[in-house]
Amino acid sequence: MMWMTRHETRPAPEGVNRPGHYNPGMKLFSAFTLAAALAGCATPPEITPADKIPVYESVTGSPRVASVVKRLWVDSWVTALSVPVYRSADEAAADLKEQASALGGNGIINFGCYRLTDDPDALLGCNGTVVRFK
Repeated sequence: MMWMTRHETRPAPEGVNRPGHYNPGMKLFSAFTLAAALAGCATPPEITPADKIPVYESVTGSPRVASVVKRLWVDSWVTALSVPVYRSADEAAADLKEQASALGGNGIINFGCYRLTDDPDALLGCNGTVVRFK
């Protein structure tokens, strides 16, 4: 019995060996098996409580090597229209710590606050980079 691939319309000439039956499902099966195996290898990062997350004003002040999780309030197009405002830098640091904990980070670097107007009692806009220290 001669097998034809789905693109062939005639049998192979005498003496030509063609591979067996083409099964398109095998590629899908292989891809899903590989994806499932790799997904099982990944472990989620340990959640750090917000009160245990350190905040550093610069990269040089942080004690260890870290990988960036997310830059808060600068990675989004929404900040072109508005940013979260805070009454004090401590209030902002507490909010960013909560965000960092929810994102799986265990530290904040490049933390900074700035006044939105020249008034000394003006609200603050603050940002920082959530990191995962190694």
